[in-house]
Amino acid sequence: MLCALSWTGPLGLAAQVPLSQQSLRAEVEKVLNQPQFDAGFWGVHIVALKTGEVLFSSSAQKRFIPASNMKLLVAAAALDTWGPEFRFQTEVCLEGRLDPDGKALGNIVLVGTGDPNFEQRIYTPEKLSPPTTLLPESVLSLADQVLAHGVRHLEGDVIADERAFAFEPVSDSWSLGYLQWSYGAKASSIAVNENVFTLQILPGNEVGDPATTQTWPRAGVPAVVNQLVTAKARGPVSLTIKSSLGGGEFRLLGQLPLRHSQLVYQLPVPDPGEFAAQLLKAALEEKGIAVAGQATSRKLDLPEPLELARNRTPIAISCDESLRLAERVSLPLRSTLEIMMKESQNLYAEMLLRKLGWQASGIGSLNSGLDAVNRFLDKAGVERKELSLTDGSGLSRTGQITPRALVQLLQHMNGHPQGPAFLALLPVSGLDGTLKNRMRRSAAQGRVHAKTGSLGLVSTLSGYVVAAHNEKLAFSIMANHHATPSREVSTAMDQICDLMVAYDSQAADEPAN
Repeated sequence: MLCALSWTGPLGLAAQVPLSQQSLRAEVEKVLNQPQFDAGFWGVHIVALKTGEVLFSSSAQKRFIPASNMKLLVAAAALDTWGPEFRFQTEVCLEGRLDPDGKALGNIVLVGTGDPNFEQRIYTPEKLSPPTTLLPESVLSLADQVLAHGVRHLEGDVIADERAFAFEPVSDSWSLGYLQWSYGAKASSIAVNENVFTLQILPGNEVGDPATTQTWPRAGVPAVVNQLVTAKARGPVSLTIKSSLGGGEFRLLGQLPLRHSQLVYQLPVPDPGEFAAQLLKAALEEKGIAVAGQATSRKLDLPEPLELARNRTPIAISCDESLRLAERVSLPLRSTLEIMMKESQNLYAEMLLRKLGWQASGIGSLNSGLDAVNRFLDKAGVERKELSLTDGSGLSRTGQITPRALVQLLQHMNGHPQGPAFLALLPVSGLDGTLKNRMRRSAAQGRVHAKTGSLGLVSTLSGYVVAAHNEKLAFSIMANHHATPSREVSTAMDQICDLMVAYDSQAADEPAN
């Protein structure tokens, strides 16, 4: 795993014939011009980092849908703004007073500041899944601290204060179909359990019996209407999960064969703030603290445009020390960014985008976050005409950027003080993250540090390559509207990576015929 932390020690497994610049261009053109790709569009830009020389460029000035390559922009802006050791602080405050008998006269408020990794997960190359406990450790630890402050009874409500971010849980540019799956989880300044719940499905004991379901955490989970029946053993699975428009109900339809293994899904909660408040209320009660009130949330509607928002007084997102009952300090930002980049975690990107907006303007919103990213890209030398951004995760089909702009960003980060930290976040070919199973046992294994991107009819790959003599290249490969299976497009991208690995600036060009 050392190759994920530095440029040294490439792990390419197969020797290759060195390619001159002329040969590299010719071979890349062969890959792009295969007939199965005729219906689609390619944009490719490859630059030698040491000299800045453009080694190959095709449609690099055209805008493409980036998919999760958008996360490169958010990660770079976050490192530039805060550095890798930045930590979020989430507080639990008392609105009122605590009497000598342990009675809290007022409300207990969970104040969100935008920590995406509230569960403090650490990346491993094995597949990461959200926690699946009845009550997350994150809220139980807060409840322990409240108890330690002497609170035994709460007269008021448990409130999740989400007002650091405007109430914009998703981008208007997202497809409705994304909203019923965990990758479309709603953004908020509070994210307990990554704003998802777990649904487990098992067949019944006999043919014709309803399937059995279980959900967790035990509080704040939307209703599950189970119309799934048990069918004959060894038959096909026929399962449809439909959510209501607001996500407050999930309906299961179809059939599950007898003795079939369990099916497990992570699904988004309809209201992250109320979900967090209900979980904290359940945790307080688990610790023996009686709660007389309800679990609810406070939201910020922000109808005015960004230029007006800049003149507003920022919402306070901390409480007086005398009223602080509990706090949770996050892991360093690099740990959160590593999960975001290597696992392509969409919620993390959306929350960090809004946090960037809060840092710049005092109001966390899509517009303020995108404005902050654009201002960072100005510093990186990226021209605004080369991009049009609409979200942080890349789920949007209206967001666009050119391959040339992405390479300019990569060049900027290569010379940035946080360049080594940025490099360490990227998936490594054949070793980890979304590149773990790509380019294995090829010359490119361990030599490509890059971010993948994938949507329907969209595949992208942008990052860095270690070529011959440890020469470093920055590249962006973007494919849109291809009619071929995405696996074929990814294979072509991997072939281009193999060619870049074989590039040797000292190799002589073959004489022209």
